Amino acid sequence: MEPNSQRLVRLKTCNRREQQFLSLLRGLAAGPGWRSQSIYEFRQMDISAEDCFPFVHLVETIRKVTPNFSLLSPLAPLVSLDELNLMTMLRRASTKRSTAEPTGDLGFMMPDELSKLFELCGNILRNSDIKLSVRPFLPQSQIEGSQMLTDSKQQIDSRAMRRATVISTEALSPNIRRIKLSSNSFAGISKNPPGQWIKLFPDFEGDQHAAAQASGPVGRVYTIRDFEEPENVMTIDAVMHGEGVVSNWLRDCRPGDICSVAGPRGGFKQIGTEYERMLLIGDETAIPAISAILEELPPRIDARAIIEVASADGTQVRVPRPSDFRWLRSDVLGDDIEHAVIGEATAWCSHRRNTYVWAAGEAGRMRALRRALVTPLSLSPAAVLTVGYWKRGDSDHRDAAAG
Repeated sequence: MEPNSQRLVRLKTCNRREQQFLSLLRGLAAGPGWRSQSIYEFRQMDISAEDCFPFVHLVETIRKVTPNFSLLSPLAPLVSLDELNLMTMLRRASTKRSTAEPTGDLGFMMPDELSKLFELCGNILRNSDIKLSVRPFLPQSQIEGSQMLTDSKQQIDSRAMRRATVISTEALSPNIRRIKLSSNSFAGISKNPPGQWIKLFPDFEGDQHAAAQASGPVGRVYTIRDFEEPENVMTIDAVMHGEGVVSNWLRDCRPGDICSVAGPRGGFKQIGTEYERMLLIGDETAIPAISAILEELPPRIDARAIIEVASADGTQVRVPRPSDFRWLRSDVLGDDIEHAVIGEATAWCSHRRNTYVWAAGEAGRMRALRRALVTPLSLSPAAVLTVGYWKRGDSDHRDAAAG
């Protein structure tokens, strides 16, 4: 909701660094494309993709507590009093001062969840390149306290752990294995939006069980390829990345084996009517999401998928609309594979306007791809969603752009 003019002041009330920070906070709440752009730019302020999670949750929770909270669009040349008070609260949290006030500094009673998020964000800001100015709290006469809003539909707790049983497995290619899971606790989950992700925690046995007990739950993130609602059956297509306790379990699991599933979260929200074309880019880990998105894409959208695979084996997986796929093999292109993917993407977008780009893969590659598309081609940040599904050297990477 855009605020009225009585509650706006000029942006130069904030210093340049605060203006950049505020624009990025706004971007986290402005849609998937803007969110991934904000996460990309937060790195310049020494805030990693993983450290963006608390800020995403913060703006989402504030909007649930009070829908009238005035968070403007990322490019707005003004700033609302609500936003100024938000930055004052974050500064207080970054200096380890209490954010808990009986009346609520933001104009409403602050739930414990929100207070904890301020604390988390304050800890991150303390170690970042962002210094917020000292300013007093400004009176908020137009914000009324409210209860946390809930959807009238059944609420699915994305943090809940659900016990599930393997009911079938299938090798889609030498590197990708399809696993179907069944659980009564999946009731209420839907395959829409496509591209949702879950975190899977195997039930280990023997020596692996003892190791897992010692180190705590061991899980990895996978995309939901399909979900059969009447039967409560979830399909995931897992890429086998070398040796690892979870990869080994997925490679060897059989019907009857047990695991726990947390989620789902995220997912692709359908693109707006202003877009006529869509470009999807990824490596093998992104094939399940890209396939699910293509199946739900309106027929009016002209789509193209550019996929990086290790070898010809990677092209064996079944995909919808196969004529829309362009496969690039690293065993053929070698070290030029990254340049080839970026070259194909920029060539496709350069003479096709009204295009929405969705891309997922290795985090470093996604940053380079975004850099090549947004500035040189003048694509709107809102039209480019990039997600780091995994990161070289990090066994459990998380990217807030995934939702």
